[in-house]
Amino acid sequence: MKLGVASAVVAAMVASAQAALVTSSPPRIGLLLALYNANVTTDWMTVAKAAQRIPVRAIIPVPGVTPPDPAWAPDYPHAAAYKRGVAMMRAAGVEVYAYTHTRNISRKCCTCCGNLTQFSGWLDKIQQAADFDGVMLDNLDTAWSSAQPYHPDGLSRMYAPAAAMVRGRGLGVWANGPHVAVNGSLEAPANTWRPYLELATMTTLFETGLSTWLAYPKDDLSAALHWPKGQLGGYVLDIPDNATAARPAITASLTAAIARGLTWMYPTVACKHGHGPHQGSCTYADLPSYWDELVSAVEALQ
Repeated sequence: MKLGVASAVVAAMVASAQAALVTSSPPRIGLLLALYNANVTTDWMTVAKAAQRIPVRAIIPVPGVTPPDPAWAPDYPHAAAYKRGVAMMRAAGVEVYAYTHTRNISRKCCTCCGNLTQFSGWLDKIQQAADFDGVMLDNLDTAWSSAQPYHPDGLSRMYAPAAAMVRGRGLGVWANGPHVAVNGSLEAPANTWRPYLELATMTTLFETGLSTWLAYPKDDLSAALHWPKGQLGGYVLDIPDNATAARPAITASLTAAIARGLTWMYPTVACKHGHGPHQGSCTYADLPSYWDELVSAVEALQ
């Protein structure tokens, strides 16, 4: 097949997948995936294959967009291969989001953090690298939800302008935060959450261990926040890293998500920390060893 014809076919497949996303109702449960690698001929193809069976939203790193921990940065393929890899996943039905970090004004955390000028430059690099469904804004800190130091004007000075920049380029927004408390409490009324939730087409509300997640109150978080469940999700971080033990833990975490008014979940292994000055940062560079069980568990709950 000639290159021009192949490109047209991929473009048509992406357009079809996007139309389906717009017109279809949210799934009962979908898989979030922090895919912090650039393995276009292995992991990315595995994820694309899974998207034929289950709904998948994946975050990937982008060349030239500095991660909060430099150790996250993968070895990238050449630019054309990267762009084809993103197009391949999207054509298969994966919603693909570019990773960015928004703790730019709350604290000096690593080596990445700058300002809205830097963020605008990141968006340029993202759109040069590939056609994405959206941009993931990590670390939206608030006075009530974060144990980390926060900036009292973070919403007006960083998060809202950054989200507006993303939307202005025709891209969706995935916000990681604000987070609920470690015991599952919202810690603020729904109208206080609302300006943050309005920034994004999806918000992940927690990154917590399995036992902590299962001990959360049985409340419907969507109802409590007065926000659509199809726009809410979270990460469960310590699924056992072997297939036999993983399946019941995955199913328990997903079932709890459905009961608590969430649609998107990532049941993953314990956080893998970096080294030296970056030992406080989590990385999710590899697909879990129980990938097949994860896909099957999500599929069984549709």
